[in-house]
Amino acid sequence: MKSSNTKKINGMVIFSAAAVLIACMFAGKTPLDGDPIWSSAVGHWIYYHHAVPQFDSFSWTVAGKPWLNHEWLFCLIAYITRSHFGDIGFLLLAALNIFLLAGLLTMWINKLNPSRAASILCALGMIMLSRYISPRAYLITYPLFLLLLYLLHFHAKDKHLYWAPLIIILWVNFHSTAIYGVGMLVVESIYRTITKKEEASRFWFITGLSVLATLVNPYGYRIWVYIAQFSFNPLNHYVNEFKAPDFSDFLLLGSYIIILSIAILFFIRFAQKGLKYEESDVMYPFWFIAFYLYSLTSVRGGAYTIIFWLIMSMYYFKRLYDSDFSFIFQIAMVSVLLITVLIIFPKKPVVLYSPTQWPLAAIEYLEKHPKNQDHLYNQHVFGALLIDKGIKPFIDARGDVYVLPGVFQDVVNTEKLIKPPTVTFQKYGIKNIFIKGGTLLDIYMQGRPGWKEIYRDQVAVIYEINT
Repeated sequence: MKSSNTKKINGMVIFSAAAVLIACMFAGKTPLDGDPIWSSAVGHWIYYHHAVPQFDSFSWTVAGKPWLNHEWLFCLIAYITRSHFGDIGFLLLAALNIFLLAGLLTMWINKLNPSRAASILCALGMIMLSRYISPRAYLITYPLFLLLLYLLHFHAKDKHLYWAPLIIILWVNFHSTAIYGVGMLVVESIYRTITKKEEASRFWFITGLSVLATLVNPYGYRIWVYIAQFSFNPLNHYVNEFKAPDFSDFLLLGSYIIILSIAILFFIRFAQKGLKYEESDVMYPFWFIAFYLYSLTSVRGGAYTIIFWLIMSMYYFKRLYDSDFSFIFQIAMVSVLLITVLIIFPKKPVVLYSPTQWPLAAIEYLEKHPKNQDHLYNQHVFGALLIDKGIKPFIDARGDVYVLPGVFQDVVNTEKLIKPPTVTFQKYGIKNIFIKGGTLLDIYMQGRPGWKEIYRDQVAVIYEINT
């Protein structure tokens, strides 16, 4: 009876933390960019053409160039959701994934370690995930990552592990980070080849099936060519999700310190107790260290690190500790989390793309003045909104399609003034410029001979070439 009640309250704690995440998202306290917008526009194309784009048709600079949309399934779902619920559909889609993640964590904790302390730690981890929660394709990969871990931990020796290739099929059609799942299976197979040879052949067979599963996508083997081309591209450090974490953010630094400190405490406690090593005592520290180091080099690794840290924490609570938090403490935790939801959740209709933060008025101006859409240079953050309105941008957040033709490098050179912007403008025959106000490029353009400012508001400015 006690175990049953503990499982129920564990679920309440974790889902309350998930509710805080969702409240933060609806209140605009989590990152939001233009990716859902261009994803929806591409999804619209997929829906009506009953096909996945093989070439770009959304920009004017790389139109007709090959484009591999590794997020095509998310794009389709984003369009369908938005067509029914408007922009708020993006948040509803993200909320669904957050609850799915909470459900999987609850399933994990109640099967592995139905302790109250572990549920409190899970709630803390869920809150730490807030900076990684955004209605983008990679959000869907978090539950898939957790589901694969579940199979590896609880079903490594039975037939359920054969679900792994199916998870990879789903994952690779949502996002190219399916390579993480394949990589985990490869390492697990190597480990068994060294330590458990009787299991090795089966693991390698499933890993082989999972590698083949990555080919079950509209682009086939080219998904691996794409991954090879862009995983180590020197321009990645200009892309936010590939940048190293900014530890001038005190909360981010604090989360990294907390995660590492608790992990070290587990390792020290394990050594002090002199427990017999199990398989997870080798692989969990290995995977935690691997993901933690990866997260130090790329923001993208942060969420996966937190998720794995939660799983490892559940495991070590079971192995190392006999004491537990009280039922009253858990109820207090749930109460605090739910009160936080009530405080944070907006009391009026949510506006995802506010005209005080996004160039909605400037885009309306462009719609009314078609001549200023001709050979338009724009900052990449504005590109998704242009695509959504049927205006072909110079560049947008689909950075990968612009890398090989050299457009991405030209934008970097232009906006950071590495080269005179006029070099880029002459190269592409730019006639109009649509950028954020107050940027280096805006300052450069002010009073520039041959150009005139035709529009400015608190968000954006538009320049037109003198003819």
